[in-house]
Amino acid sequence: MDDKDMLILRTLKKDSKLSTYQVSKKTGIPMTTVHNRIKKLEGSKIIKAYTIDVDYEKLGRDVIVYLLTTYDLNEMEKKGFKLDDLTKTLKSIPQIEDIAYVTGRFDIILKVRLKNIKNLRSLVLGKIRKIPGIGHTETTYALYYNSRRGI
Repeated sequence: MDDKDMLILRTLKKDSKLSTYQVSKKTGIPMTTVHNRIKKLEGSKIIKAYTIDVDYEKLGRDVIVYLLTTYDLNEMEKKGFKLDDLTKTLKSIPQIEDIAYVTGRFDIILKVRLKNIKNLRSLVLGKIRKIPGIGHTETTYALYYNSRRGI
């Protein structure tokens, strides 16, 4: 990784639909060099995927909540439920956007996207708290969210 690779990554991070030609024009790096470096970055899995930036407000899912959660491994094991099962179950819930296992008072922080706060009740009581081993939950509502898109 050098400065040219970082410049290409920053350019694609802003707009992953850019063609090799457009990246070359924006960065001042020759087109064949851009092409070869992108292929190298893809091959080494530094570029894992090309994504989109969704306007969740237009989709009616612009409420962001962080759900801080604890779990009890002993309780999970009693029910034949493992940590991998917990992760798979959480990933299967469409409202959950990000899952972070953390240290401190809580074990997991879930970034959740909802249509409205009413949906939070059914998510927490109807799904999250029914997962084996899930204990305490605490909810934090995001007043403002700004995704950092740079590298």
